[in-house]
Parts: sequence; structure tokens; C-alpha cells
Amino acid sequence: MIVVKYEKICQSLREEIMAERFSNGKLPPLSMLSCLYQANPATVSKAIKQLEAEGLVQCGPGSTGTFIDIDKVRRLQKQQLFSRSNFHHKPVLLRYSAPFGTIELYQSLIDDFQNLYPSIAVDLLDSSEEELFDGANHEFDVIQFAMRNLSLLKKHNRLLDLTEFNDKLPIAENRLGLATADNLAVPFFINTPVMLINADKVDPTWKGNWNELEILARDGRMTLNLGPLPFFGCWVGQPREQFSRTENHERLLRAFKLLLLLQSTGAEVGGCRIPKEFICGDSIAFLTMSSYLRDIPKGLSFRYRVLTVPRFDEHAIISELSLNAINCNSRHPVESYLLIRYLSSFRAQQKLAQYKFAIPINIEAFATYKQQTNSEFSYDEITSGSLSCFLSYFAMLDFEYYNASIIKRGLVDGTDYVKVVSQMQRHFAEYAALEDLR
Repeated sequence: MIVVKYEKICQSLREEIMAERFSNGKLPPLSMLSCLYQANPATVSKAIKQLEAEGLVQCGPGSTGTFIDIDKVRRLQKQQLFSRSNFHHKPVLLRYSAPFGTIELYQSLIDDFQNLYPSIAVDLLDSSEEELFDGANHEFDVIQFAMRNLSLLKKHNRLLDLTEFNDKLPIAENRLGLATADNLAVPFFINTPVMLINADKVDPTWKGNWNELEILARDGRMTLNLGPLPFFGCWVGQPREQFSRTENHERLLRAFKLLLLLQSTGAEVGGCRIPKEFICGDSIAFLTMSSYLRDIPKGLSFRYRVLTVPRFDEHAIISELSLNAINCNSRHPVESYLLIRYLSSFRAQQKLAQYKFAIPINIEAFATYKQQTNSEFSYDEITSGSLSCFLSYFAMLDFEYYNASIIKRGLVDGTDYVKVVSQMQRHFAEYAALEDLR
């Protein structure tokens, strides 16, 4: 069947309206639409009249413009989403587990979700990673977790397989650039190691490479809040596969010397805040995780840039992928599925980008995030490496403590750097062999 041009324009505008791409609640002027679709004004006007007949828009008097009926759009969105589901519009309450300290950030997302679906209430609950594995887990409908814990949650049968819901809610595919994880979870955001650079104190060509960072460390002009394992992992790559390898010994040794150099100058190592040394402009470079970018205060007295951390040779950095999944004991699996798909949508991801909380997994929302955070890295750059260190929370925590203890003991005893790094590699090899800790 041949589709006349005005019908194609009408369909295109209908899709744009339903995706809420026109942020001011109005269609662009007729002249602009005519130019966009390369059609004469009469053809575009006929398409708009069809949309008006459908109730999606209303043509204002004179030159006031064509207004979009937002309420009508929202009703149609819900009809589309529920048309093939077993959702019966009964009021339900979902319990969503979010990491400690993030509820205020997530509340705007939940408020927006509830505006779209008034019959679904969402309770945001603070939770720790330990709670995802113990008896308290049965209270949650939707859980958020780091990808490193995926295998452990699967082992304990905590996650509901999403296969049966894939075609029940006809939601348009989001441009994630990432696949779902074994059909058990949906990607939410990425947390990756980054450098904040005081742009007013370095040459525009300054890249933050190893030699430049070592000079800053000796001068006491660099700060760090990565723990021992993420610190070394940033430059070695996937810990499970590479951390223990003999050929990585020199890389680890150089990273270890830089860590000790930072400690010797009094720089804070670890911590959960943007240090005052950077805020005041005393530090030129600050190494941290991207989730801390939300804590940068407004109105700094200097310009800053955000880069990925330097890495050895071809080894990519380790980013941490966060996922949302339905708890196997959820009382409302379909509504839970609707929530996790909303959280991965462009609409939600765009809000996440504006909060600068973490890197959106939606490619289009990533552009907003880059602009908001002055980031100079690409989407491909942060997703080209591993998206998890594949050690469970418990194994990582214990290994962190072990790293800290042997580093401290080595400093007190005057142990040679080479021996300390060798101890760390041997201990990690033991952890990597223990299946129950992943």
C-alpha cells in the first residue's frame, strides 16, 4: 500500500509526541516543520489536522501555535504499555531497594514514575549489599545491585527470570548499548574511575598520564579516594583474569609506589567525599569514582575537566555496572517489570544524567551527562573494558581489608615493595579460585 506523504508526516509527528520529544508542550512552527519534512505547508498542515482529530494536539488561535495535549499523551502511553500485559489497574505497592544514601536522588525518578502510573505506589527502602543475600530480601519487589554480585544472587535464586515478561509490555527498545544480563536484570547506570583536573592550573594539552601524575604526587598536588583494589584494578584491567599474572607485577609495583607516594605527602587515600584540597584549588588532580561527581559544589573558583584515569598499555579500566532486577518473591512481578524498564528508559535516564549521579546507560542521555559534568570521555571508552571485577561484595571487602593490612604491615616492617605486591597477587589468586566468594 502506498502511504501518501501527509500520512508519513503525521506518523512521524505522532511518534515524536508520544516520546515527548517536544519539551515546551508545543509543536515547532509550521515553517520549521515544512523545512524538516521537505514538504509544502499545506501538506504539513493536513497532517497536523489529523493529529488534532485524534486529540493529540490543539491548534491555538492565530499565531499562538499548536499545543500538545499532555494528559491525552500520558493516557495513550499507559494504554500502549498495558495493552498486552496482565496489569489490572488495581492499586499496588512496590518496595524498591536502593543503596544507602541515594533515596533523595531517586525520589524524583519515582515521583515521575508514579505520575505516569498513579495506581502503582513505590516505597524506596535503604538497603545494604548484605541485605540482598539474607532473609530481609523477601521484602523487596525490585532490587538494585552491582554486576559483581550477579552470579551470587543467581546461585541463591534471588532473581526472577524476565523471559516471560519480554513480550507482555510493548515498550519501545531503549538505546542502551548494553544487553540485559542473562535475562535476569536490566542495566541502570555505570560507575567508573575518573580524574578531575583543575583546568586553570595545567596547560590545555595536559593529559593526566602516568608521568604527569607522579610529578603531582611528589609535589603533594594530587588526591585520591579509590580504595586499594579499585586503585590497582584501574590500571591492570580485569582482576580475576589479570591481577595475579606475573607479567602484571611491574604495573602493580608502579601503582603501589604511587599509592605510597601519595600517603607520604599526607594525601587522603580512601574517604567518601570530594576533598577540600581539590575544592579550594590546592590539588591539581583528584582521582575518584564517577558517582562522586554529584558532590562537586556549584560555583567553584576554577574550571575543571573530567577524564578517565590513565592506564597501562592497552588495558582498559574497570567500570562497575549497576542493575535492577525483580526479586524472585515479588508480589507484583508485572508492575515490578514496568518499574525497571522505566528506570532504563530515556525519560528516566535523562533525569539521572541531570543529577550527575552516575553515567547513564542510555546512549542519548549520556550526551546530557557529558555536558553536565564537563566529561571528555566517550560512551565507548567506558564500556570497552570490563563492567565488573567479578568478585562478590564479600570477597572484595575482605580483600580490601587484606590489602590495607599488608600495606600497613609492610610500611611498619620496612618490607620491600616487590614482596608486598607479590603477597597481594598470591592472596588474590587464592580468592579468584574460590567459587563461593563470587
